[in-house]
Amino acid sequence: MLQLDVLTLDKKSEQVRALANAMNRRFETRSLKDRQVPVFDGPMTLTRDLVDATVTCAWALGASRATLDAMQREDNVPVGVARMIRNPGLRTAKQKELGQRRVAQMRQQRKERSTVPKFITAAQLGLSFQDVFGPKGNVVRGAGHYTAGHRAANAADLANEMRNDHRFHKGKGWGGLSYEVMVADDGTIGFGNPMRRKSAAVASTNTGMVNICCPGTTGDRMTAKQKASVKWLMDNWHTNAVPPAHRLPKKARSFGWKGHHEYPSQSTACPGVMLNDYKEIF
Repeated sequence: MLQLDVLTLDKKSEQVRALANAMNRRFETRSLKDRQVPVFDGPMTLTRDLVDATVTCAWALGASRATLDAMQREDNVPVGVARMIRNPGLRTAKQKELGQRRVAQMRQQRKERSTVPKFITAAQLGLSFQDVFGPKGNVVRGAGHYTAGHRAANAADLANEMRNDHRFHKGKGWGGLSYEVMVADDGTIGFGNPMRRKSAAVASTNTGMVNICCPGTTGDRMTAKQKASVKWLMDNWHTNAVPPAHRLPKKARSFGWKGHHEYPSQSTACPGVMLNDYKEIF
């Protein structure tokens, strides 16, 4: 847990949200918006992403290398560093100079970082799953979906959509959100159903199945950023860039992909004309 002299972050949503907002403001003032972390309504917990953001903020503001190494090793932020983050005036001239150089280095690396989409996960949203149908089994197929509902413009909208779909799917007796991945219009990726668990997204064909869903309905097409994120998943879903609970055991392009309604005995139009976008990527 972060050891801050003002905030106590023991699973208290408001304090966690306040810390995330504070870090995001500092990133924005330094033209580092690509390092910001998602902030949601409802439950928020202290996550690895938020710890990393706080460490990055300390780096940008001029914490010493030894302090940063300790923060990364011990997963905590000493009181002195917390004060420095909130009160830049406490920094020495040498620390300010060091911070400026580090900010310049981060800006230089932005292009490489920007190729990795932003993530939110089921754990961040507090989603719990029941193993109604048992394990997924060996992954051999994938399906593209839409929600038959409204679009999700950004991470906040996507978080709400994931929570709503999770409740809806639980209410149908499926044990929780049935999509392994959902993608917002701005390219944010939401990791939902864990890889260990068989879901219920495609009737009678869920063994060995993984699912990607772009919120939307009949006539909707993917945005350019959605396409880029789905393509990124197809190329990187099996790598350590993806959280372990949601990581594919093999390359996504190594097995077959179809639109939902293309599987046998499916009484649905899903994913509508988005099928053209999925096929372009698959």
